[in-house]
Amino acid sequence: MGTVKTIAYSITHSLNHLPMHLLLIRHAESETNIKSHLVGGQINEARLTDKGIKQATALGKRWQEEKRVFAKVHSSVAVRAAHTCQIACNAIGIDLDSIQYTDTLVEISQGEWTGKLRNEVYTPETIAIINEDAWHFKPLQGESQREVEERVWAYLETNIFSKTWKEQDVVAVFAHGIVIKTVIKHFLDSLPAMTWRINIQNTAMTAFHLTEKGWFLEYINDFSHLNTAY
Repeated sequence: MGTVKTIAYSITHSLNHLPMHLLLIRHAESETNIKSHLVGGQINEARLTDKGIKQATALGKRWQEEKRVFAKVHSSVAVRAAHTCQIACNAIGIDLDSIQYTDTLVEISQGEWTGKLRNEVYTPETIAIINEDAWHFKPLQGESQREVEERVWAYLETNIFSKTWKEQDVVAVFAHGIVIKTVIKHFLDSLPAMTWRINIQNTAMTAFHLTEKGWFLEYINDFSHLNTAY
């Protein structure tokens, strides 16, 4: 397991005086992750592998040690995300019936490419087209990264950002790689071309906090709980 790659942005305010925090968690390893020769996307029925269950368990154990408390938990309805959420949340005594599941947080749709051989889909010609404008590119009947950002951000605004939270409340969101990358891109207002360069490991956590000056990135891709998981 590689070392955790964490990017931290420091600010002048004390963390003890900040309002809410948003914690984004990618699902644990699933059946689609171990089939890298196939195009994935919205294969929502894909289950966690044995390794994935161990990863989710390790996350829950870490949260136990950290005495984590969440004001609210949201999760993608995809089996791999929901199961990761349930394992980790159960470890810290969260009522699983209180979790809010939604299909708005599912992974990017690859349309007609879903489940096809990657080397047959990503031809040199197709890769060249994607590289011209990856942010707006989408397969037939699929989604672009821009569209993912729009649907996910709309959900966050309606179901999280518009709510009233107590100081230091943490809201956890279990989702998927591209989903989390587009949220990071939106928060940081970074170039769309940089989105694919963000590395988000299975069960990695990315955290933002809200201040009177706006949202700030605390850390990204923290998966240090996996270093001794197996």
